[in-house]
Amino acid sequence: MTPEYLIKNQKKFTIVDVRSPIEYAKGHIPGALNIPLFSNLERDEIGLAYKKEGKNKAIEKGLSVVKLPILIEQFKALNQNKIALYCFRGGMRSSSVVWLLKLLDFKVYILNGGYKSFRNWAIAQFSKPYPLKIIGGHTGVGKTELIKLLIHQNKAAIDLEEMAKHKGSVFGGFYQIQPTQEHFENLLALNLFKFCQAKNIFIEDESRNIGSIIIPTPFYEQMQKAFILVLQDLIENRVKRCVNEYGSYSQEKLKMAVQKLENKLGSQAASQAIRLIDEKNYEECSKLLFFYYDKRYGHSLLKREQNMMQIIKVYEKSLSEIASDI
Repeated sequence: MTPEYLIKNQKKFTIVDVRSPIEYAKGHIPGALNIPLFSNLERDEIGLAYKKEGKNKAIEKGLSVVKLPILIEQFKALNQNKIALYCFRGGMRSSSVVWLLKLLDFKVYILNGGYKSFRNWAIAQFSKPYPLKIIGGHTGVGKTELIKLLIHQNKAAIDLEEMAKHKGSVFGGFYQIQPTQEHFENLLALNLFKFCQAKNIFIEDESRNIGSIIIPTPFYEQMQKAFILVLQDLIENRVKRCVNEYGSYSQEKLKMAVQKLENKLGSQAASQAIRLIDEKNYEECSKLLFFYYDKRYGHSLLKREQNMMQIIKVYEKSLSEIASDI
């Protein structure tokens, strides 16, 4: 089957990645299970045998290390009638497992071209045109909250920060491990494909980098040209959201984040922010940092076409009402 056919019919199959755990960890088809034919070390040894001694020796090495009883039990434990599996290129690893499972009367299908063909498909999604609507606004206006409300209402919305496991600023990556760049792209591609027929796809306004993750260039360029809904709210409401979101973080982590901004804030403002954190005066600290973030975001808004922008006043409507209306 092709990658697109598999993605369209994903619910009909249990998708199995038979590559080594290290390959799977770098990036895989979202939702796929990992039942590796070889361990990381075994894969390296077989690859070395292939380079030094040729294909036949590599096959012999593979046959000597593969643990068939364990492999069979892992597939039986799936308790699934239809299995779609893949290796890297749709070559020997997946073909050999398909041959084995068919002998045992499994209904098993193979991804044509393997994970590499899926990656090519995923990358191609970023150059396609999408009906994007960007949710923008200054720090603390509720952009992420609105995205989550839209998702809850089953509207076409993509939470880039959730996929990247990072909230976007220097304060945004304290307690989560980010996915690899490759796997983030896989997740994004599937979400875009899922909503490709939607009237609007809502996405939060982001910098090119979300922590260590980089939004793919063709898609980021679309985001910069898309219509933007700019949320506006009262300063006290913005402060309250920021304190609720970051106030539970340790003082040391908050101060480390401020130190990363020192060159942009200036030493005097950075020292004042650190003092306010020591005093647990998070409200005044938020206001101080807003000066930097508001100025920065204001510059980015000036680069956008004014006729591609709509102001939404959050202090006049709740975010739930806004989510229902847009």
